[in-house]
Amino acid sequence: MILVQGITQIYMKILILYYELAAYNIICFEQLTGFKEVHVVAYPVNKEAPFDFLVSDRVKIHRRNEMDINSLRELYASVKPCITFCAGWSDRDYLTLSKEAKNSKTILGFDNQWEANLKQRIGCLVKRKQFQKIFDYAFVPGEKQKEFANKLGFVDSKIFLGAYSCNYAYFNELGLKAKEEKKNNFPKRFLYVGRYIEHKGIYDMWDAFIQIENEHPNDWELWCIGIGDEFENKIEHEKIKHFGFVQPSEMEYFLNNTGVFILPSHFEPWGVVTHEFASAGFPLILSDKIGAGAKFLDNGYNGYRFSSNNLQELKKAMQNVINLSNKELLEMGEVSMRKAEEITPVKWANTLMKLLND
Repeated sequence: MILVQGITQIYMKILILYYELAAYNIICFEQLTGFKEVHVVAYPVNKEAPFDFLVSDRVKIHRRNEMDINSLRELYASVKPCITFCAGWSDRDYLTLSKEAKNSKTILGFDNQWEANLKQRIGCLVKRKQFQKIFDYAFVPGEKQKEFANKLGFVDSKIFLGAYSCNYAYFNELGLKAKEEKKNNFPKRFLYVGRYIEHKGIYDMWDAFIQIENEHPNDWELWCIGIGDEFENKIEHEKIKHFGFVQPSEMEYFLNNTGVFILPSHFEPWGVVTHEFASAGFPLILSDKIGAGAKFLDNGYNGYRFSSNNLQELKKAMQNVINLSNKELLEMGEVSMRKAEEITPVKWANTLMKLLND
């Protein structure tokens, strides 16, 4: 442990050991204004989410694929961080470096939900003692991750929530601008944003939409943003539009011209995209496997939750939305906005500062 009270910003640095970065990560890192420098080690960007990053000189990105354990040690020695934040436990070199970080407060971050399966139970038996020797705190997104942290031996006072935040200000501002136009002409379009891979539930979503259209013809469309292994196998339909990958900075058109966000994943530990569209004032349709749904969806008040991989429940949720009036949809969006403001990049950064002075 190190004494941090009274340390001035000129000396304070943080080292973040990460995996694949997204644009929302950079927004959070930039809010760490209490640190002179923010050093981030990260793997190459996922080809299915090729985000463009703009970073200040204070945030320094190091390429994990060009570093071995010795170069990681050299980086740590040169940075001398007050905090070492290890996001996840699958990189053994990250764990080794965190274990050796004697002059730094150490934080474990992860988004795995506690599911009480055999693999997790065995894993906790193995990891519990190991992690208690390495990490001072756990920083996780929500309650299901907190439960997992408890199982790993972290007491409540050493667990902090809110480990993921979208670019709240950006999406909220665009949502507020779009809201005025939606009062006059609410866009009858569902919007999916995510990778084109099977476990995202994309085929369930497309099948449900087409079945509803065949059974009860209506004015709604389904717009889809993303790329992935299943992009070439996407279902084509005159009322389903596919746009490929879109940078977050180019989302204004879609926020203005769509009305309800849908994420039908079979597996989604968190799902920051849920926070993005809640911030923009969208009603939500989420499967029960979306970790962020517990935080941002109040079933029946700002959208609908359905059982993952259940086509009939998904159809019912979509039909419920289709049956709502414009006024009811706008009111749902207001609830989404209120729930979204509970987590922001500023609050994310303040949590790390709180840990520094704990």
